[in-house]
Amino acid sequence: MNVSLVRRATGAVPLLVVLCGAILLWAPPARAQADVDDADVRFNELYADGAVVFGTSCVSCHDADGGDTGAAPALSGHPSMGARDYIVRQILFGNPEKGMPAFGPALDDWQIAAVATYIRNSWDNAHGVVDVADVQRVKAENRP
Repeated sequence: MNVSLVRRATGAVPLLVVLCGAILLWAPPARAQADVDDADVRFNELYADGAVVFGTSCVSCHDADGGDTGAAPALSGHPSMGARDYIVRQILFGNPEKGMPAFGPALDDWQIAAVATYIRNSWDNAHGVVDVADVQRVKAENRP
């Protein structure tokens, strides 16, 4: 048996192990990418459905471009947009003192999550997703 050949082969094994380990560390896990894709799909579905709800239920008071109509405050850049639970409560229960009707009886949890996601991410806003679980939690926390 050729001793130099064995030495070269055994020297290559640790190098191969190191290279494989490095590749595994640099390669993103497949599930992490799937989670990102799932989150993007969920956001896109909520946002699209929210645009429809906004167009049918909200645009008559809130301007289509998120501006101040005089009948309702501007949604574009409004500081409360970052407060997820506050927005969900406003949609669910309204604000009668300011003329905001309660949409909880008229919209299901998905529609409320969708329109909240839409207004929190349209115009000058970028505040993330509102899930159905968020809506259900706010409902449960605010039961009389």
